[in-house]
Amino acid sequence: MDVVEKQIISNTPSLDEKIINECIEDMSNNIEEVKEEIVEEMKSYEKLLVGEDIMWTSNPRVEIKREITDDIKPMTLYDALSNTVSKYGNLPAYTYNVGNQQVTKTWSKFYIQVRKFARSLIACGLDEYSSVMIQGFNSYEWVISHFATIFAGGISSGVYTSNLPEICKYMIDDCNAQIIIVENEKQLNKYKTYVDDLVGKVKAFIVWSDYEKLSTDWTESVIPVYSWWAFMKRGDEPRFEAELDERISRQSPWRCHSLIYTSGTTGNPKGVMISHDNISWVAQSVVRDFELTNRERMVSYLPLSHIAAQALDFYLPMFTGSHATFARPDALKGSLKDTLCAVRPTIFFGVPRVWEKFAEKMKLLGKSNGCFKRLVGNKAKQVGLQATRYKEKKKDLPYVYYLADSIVFSKIKKGLGLDKCKLFMTGAAPISTEVLKYFGSLDIQIMNLYGASECCGPVTFNLPKNFKHFVRIPGQSQKRVCCGSKFTGEELKLYSPDNTKNGEIICKGRHVFMGYINKREKTSQVIDSEGYYHSGDIGYLDKDDFLTITGRIKEILITRGGENIAPVLIENNIKKELSDIISNVVVIGDAQKYLTCLITLKCVISEDEIPTRILEKSVCEFMKKLGSILVNTEDARTCNILKRYIEQGIVKANKNAVSNAQTVKKFRILLDDFSVSTDQLTPTLKLKRAIILEKNQNVIDELYA
Repeated sequence: MDVVEKQIISNTPSLDEKIINECIEDMSNNIEEVKEEIVEEMKSYEKLLVGEDIMWTSNPRVEIKREITDDIKPMTLYDALSNTVSKYGNLPAYTYNVGNQQVTKTWSKFYIQVRKFARSLIACGLDEYSSVMIQGFNSYEWVISHFATIFAGGISSGVYTSNLPEICKYMIDDCNAQIIIVENEKQLNKYKTYVDDLVGKVKAFIVWSDYEKLSTDWTESVIPVYSWWAFMKRGDEPRFEAELDERISRQSPWRCHSLIYTSGTTGNPKGVMISHDNISWVAQSVVRDFELTNRERMVSYLPLSHIAAQALDFYLPMFTGSHATFARPDALKGSLKDTLCAVRPTIFFGVPRVWEKFAEKMKLLGKSNGCFKRLVGNKAKQVGLQATRYKEKKKDLPYVYYLADSIVFSKIKKGLGLDKCKLFMTGAAPISTEVLKYFGSLDIQIMNLYGASECCGPVTFNLPKNFKHFVRIPGQSQKRVCCGSKFTGEELKLYSPDNTKNGEIICKGRHVFMGYINKREKTSQVIDSEGYYHSGDIGYLDKDDFLTITGRIKEILITRGGENIAPVLIENNIKKELSDIISNVVVIGDAQKYLTCLITLKCVISEDEIPTRILEKSVCEFMKKLGSILVNTEDARTCNILKRYIEQGIVKANKNAVSNAQTVKKFRILLDDFSVSTDQLTPTLKLKRAIILEKNQNVIDELYA
């Protein structure tokens, strides 16, 4: 104790000398214990900073070094881009539309513009390890912003265009965003309510399209709002070039460079921290296993805030020196086919709903053909299914295949703009057996993959030279969709498998993410002490180590009788039987005596991408053939013919049920379909089950009344 402390105690008149001495001794002992705890904590933190034996972190400044078990060299993304520029600098990197004209940028030009924008970010005051949020439809500006942020030492954080304002504000606070880059005023307005709160945190807004149309509220904003080109000029001073080089030199393969926010099916989205090595290892593994070259062509149309889109549109082009073209913003409203026909990509990835839409339109077109064309088409489809099975078993194709290809398959692929495509892919959500079989019958073998943002994309995948569309699980009559096999260099196994050999899918490797930013507890729940990522998905591995998904732990329904039920397979079976009319199915039954389901019908989508209550023309025509004239969902809910048709479909679907407990007993038709805009679907079109149940609780109560 120092002199001052002793003086204070000695001037205390009412304390006994012995008591004083005991107090002093206790205080001294406590101080020493606290000191020891602090020292140990500092040692632990110091160990955390150098990444010694650390499997995860929630701190973006910490570097996580994964074990290197193969010959893929760790590298930063700057090194990867520099290598590509040195090899393929004069080759096209990105093509986009300006009005009615196409503009193509080479890899050299792209590299120059990324550095220029990175200097401007530094000039604006972007601190290392702070985030830049990017929100808008896929564009050249999006990809420039992404890589410029990374090279400037920041962390790129994509934001879905469908995000509500409160989620945008949550992300700013969560990732420490200092600069926000948006496409237009529609996205900018999501931050309008919070501008005063963001002063001192956010240093600038940047708008890359229609800046001149901004309202005076924004041109007079207390936080500066820049046009794209005005902001580009901010970093022209030589000192910012030197600062950029310094920041690049400090980067390592083990450092966090971007955040992928989860879709938030079970709460607020979590920021998945991705390192340079995470991406470079996955990209180089995919390039190797799929035998990709610098001659690949891709079309960018899926949301760039999703890991699958970034992998296909950013990293695969960069690691191969290949070429990506940006689709128009109305791609999913019909213009995608035009872009595909113009580009003729060699690689095409579609989430299941995209493939479903393709199939629906093609089936409608097929129905309009004459008898002879339908006959030829049906024969060709039989050949296509046979050819798909032969390819799966690595057998020589029959002669009749080449005849069917020249007459039917090649023409269909050309009509879709996929005649040069060598790799058809899907993922991000479950795909149905019906869709896989349909495209297989057209000689389009869709390679299904299983992945997660937490694994930088794929965990398992099917290869054109080594794939399985379906896997049979012992004790089940119905085959399940197969998700492929693991990477070379990845460890994958099932955790705590049950007596049917189903268990939680866990994996380990250089693709496993660093952790959730600022969420230590959440991270510790999914990465164990050995470095395995626990997916929360239940799967089965066949004798060849091909994976199929059999359920998701958080989605499992436990009936009142104690039966554990995965709803997705049941939902897919119902959709298969009623594919002409229904859009979505949600099976319900947690803590109930029996299963029921909510059904939505296919409806016309408004310009704001919100489903109306007007039925699609195809649904109206189908119901007319059954003897019912329907226009909207209000009519549909009271139509006995439709109800009987749905009941018959559910009865057929129930025949595939594993047990009686997994059969659906009742259903209700909802007035409104689910959508991203109403927060009932994620941006990758997965069901937000908790929100759907909450919004339809009254209907559910009726089902169990």
